[in-house]
Amino acid sequence: MQIGSASCRREAGTTRVEQFRPWGSDSMTALYGETITIPCNSGAPAPAGLMFVKWKYEKADGTPGDLLIKQAQSDQATVQATDDYAQRVSIDDKYNLLITKATLSDQKTFTCMVVSGTNLMEYSVTVSVSSKFNTDTKRHLKSWSNLRKELKLGTCVATDANPRAEITWTKNGQLMVADGKAVVIIPSLKVNPATGLSTTSSTLQYVATKEDADAVFVCVSTHELITEDAELEPFAIHYPSETVSLQIMSKKPVVEGDNVTLKCNADGNPPPSSYFFHLKGQKTLVENSDTYTLTSISREAAGEYKCTLPDNEKMEDTQNIVVSYLDLNISLSGKVVKKVGEALSVQTEKSGSGDVKVTWMKEESSYVNNKATHKITVVPRVNLTVTCIVSNKLGEDVRTINVSSDLSDRHRCSTPPRYGAFSEAPGSTSRRPDDAFKTHFYSLRLTVGITLESQEDSDDQAKLIVGVVAGLLIAAAVATRDVRRGGGGGRT
Repeated sequence: MQIGSASCRREAGTTRVEQFRPWGSDSMTALYGETITIPCNSGAPAPAGLMFVKWKYEKADGTPGDLLIKQAQSDQATVQATDDYAQRVSIDDKYNLLITKATLSDQKTFTCMVVSGTNLMEYSVTVSVSSKFNTDTKRHLKSWSNLRKELKLGTCVATDANPRAEITWTKNGQLMVADGKAVVIIPSLKVNPATGLSTTSSTLQYVATKEDADAVFVCVSTHELITEDAELEPFAIHYPSETVSLQIMSKKPVVEGDNVTLKCNADGNPPPSSYFFHLKGQKTLVENSDTYTLTSISREAAGEYKCTLPDNEKMEDTQNIVVSYLDLNISLSGKVVKKVGEALSVQTEKSGSGDVKVTWMKEESSYVNNKATHKITVVPRVNLTVTCIVSNKLGEDVRTINVSSDLSDRHRCSTPPRYGAFSEAPGSTSRRPDDAFKTHFYSLRLTVGITLESQEDSDDQAKLIVGVVAGLLIAAAVATRDVRRGGGGGRT
């Protein structure tokens, strides 16, 4: 870019070069400590008829200072500088000015003067020098034990920068703004008198909360050449417990003989290492654990249980344990022999938690692997349908069995039986409708399986057993009634 011109005039036998001051200049940025390469005329080729190129600069007082000159016909340049530049300046084959070991004092305007046989041109370049910084962070706390007090969290330092770096803080990616209360940011700036480089520091003071336990604090240093992030090392936030909770870890309902585990929790950080378990008025200290197990619990152990902290027993939580149990005593046991028609009296003594229900059964019955089996024996005199109804709270199921009498001749008897399961007693005047029918005993085994469609506890399972047995007893009663209507007796 042409920023000035001059013309030669001959006056009284002398030649005078009329020079004009530059009306503008280019600019560039160099790095501190590196070599500055300043182009002449933006690196354009030298004009025809070039005589020489001269580099100069503007001193602090505004006067020009010569650096060097290079004749077009010479390979070597002549250094004219007498100050610090004398050892640091040179020129390359494109007439670019080279200045080694750039410092902030090199922030000046440098001018390239190009002189040819017909013209004199000047091209100025203003140089600024920037310095990259080094970022360092210092964590002042390894742990936080006072949530209500403003504490110094960390300091971030950006050293040897030009221009100076700007430092900000973020928490979990969000910019932190100083409010003078929960967030206090203290900046500092120092300039090295020898180099002129700046060192910027920023100290963060903060009032932490429990939610800051996993927070990430980052120092952000911003410069025109670079931006750097420096994350503070993690720190622990310690705070005392404010609440205590007691849990019953065992599956409910608790049945007598079960092992019951109690678990105590506190919300402090770090959590307590020991607890007091109050067991029916007896205080037990458990160290390095938060659980206590009651082995083979009895009905006498039912009641209130409590958990407290050793250093603050006013902080507590309670749970009530209900122990389920059932006792049943029968006045008769084993095999009992009675005469036909003689009354049989059986008494029971029962006790248990909650409502206790008693169900009596006769005939053969069993309950194995979620299947109930009941056996009845009938003597049909007519065609008979035996119906079994099984139900519980999940639904109802019905099964039927058709039982037919054999009317073939080969089953007729010459004389009716004198005594038998269904014969009439001696001396009776009544007659049986079909003496010719032969008595047949049918043993029917009805097996009903119910698949539970949801998880049930022991009480529901017990109800299921009673439901199955009751349904099968109904089936037996139906069978007996129909047999008697047909003219015969039934054995159940």
